Amino acid sequence: RVRTAMPPAAAALIRPTIVFDKESIPDDESITSAFDRLRSRGHLGSQHDWLPRLVKSEGLAPIELCTHRGDSVPNFLDGHMEEVSDPSNRCYQLTKSPADRDLEIFRPYRFPLYDMTKVEMADRAAESGFAPLMELTWFCFTPIWGKPCGVCVPCVTTREQGLGRRAPPSTLARKVQRRLVYTVRRFALEQLWKKPARF
Repeated sequence: RVRTAMPPAAAALIRPTIVFDKESIPDDESITSAFDRLRSRGHLGSQHDWLPRLVKSEGLAPIELCTHRGDSVPNFLDGHMEEVSDPSNRCYQLTKSPADRDLEIFRPYRFPLYDMTKVEMADRAAESGFAPLMELTWFCFTPIWGKPCGVCVPCVTTREQGLGRRAPPSTLARKVQRRLVYTVRRFALEQLWKKPARF
């Protein structure tokens, strides 16, 4: 949707989408153990276990991770980041020797939005003329019939961070509906892969 809404010259810069089967990403005990230790201290999404394993196994580093102010990740990384001295691509990265070695799971990333909030991103998009494209971006983990569920962590934080127009309120009906969709999806994936699905 985003690509088709962009000017052709800009759309041409977006490379084709590559889909990976999350269940086929090789295990890496050092990454998963570090993730588990970090998650025991505060909320950290499951993607921070499988994504660094994918990046490592496929040799994709460095990649950009669009963590921003208001996410849970800065709660772990603040005080361990440095600005990359590249005027054409201002971003942040993990310091060379973080005091907490478990933070090495964030080594493969550069963080271009680390010091911005969702509202600041929306304001920047409006000033630069691409606000309509931002409305096409996706954040919900468990959509209900193609719409944001309003219940998952990204939906809740989107509302809390000033963009409530993009995520419906969390109601009991939505929670029940989300659980039903989640259960059916999990069952279907387990039948497809013939093994327990991880989310």
